[in-house]
Amino acid sequence: MNEAPVTLLEWVPVEDIYRNWPTRSGGNTPLNVSRQGENFVFGPYPKDFTMTGIYYQKFQPLRTEDSTWYVVNAPEVLLYASLLEAEPFIRKDERLPVWSQLLSDAIDAIKDEEKSARYPSGQLQARVA
Repeated sequence: MNEAPVTLLEWVPVEDIYRNWPTRSGGNTPLNVSRQGENFVFGPYPKDFTMTGIYYQKFQPLRTEDSTWYVVNAPEVLLYASLLEAEPFIRKDERLPVWSQLLSDAIDAIKDEEKSARYPSGQLQARVA
């Protein structure tokens, strides 16, 4: 929310919101949030204001009929993790430590990229209007 103080919303099942606040109108500050399909549901029903926040979505499961985030952005993670998971079948392959290190490096690279996207480097510059 763009007003002070900042209010942290509690995540609850959507059924709780509809049970506790059946009237979907009003002018209250939300206390709870849930998701129904692709929409967020707030309880109590919010007044007219702009809300800002961060939402972390879980990755979709891997499916063969479409490409996923991993296939497009991190195929090496899939490759090395698959090779490590095959260990019971390939037994004592001397390349396992190499694959483990390559997997760790690939995951670290993704974390570093995400961190640099979240916290950009560089100096802030003030503009005089």
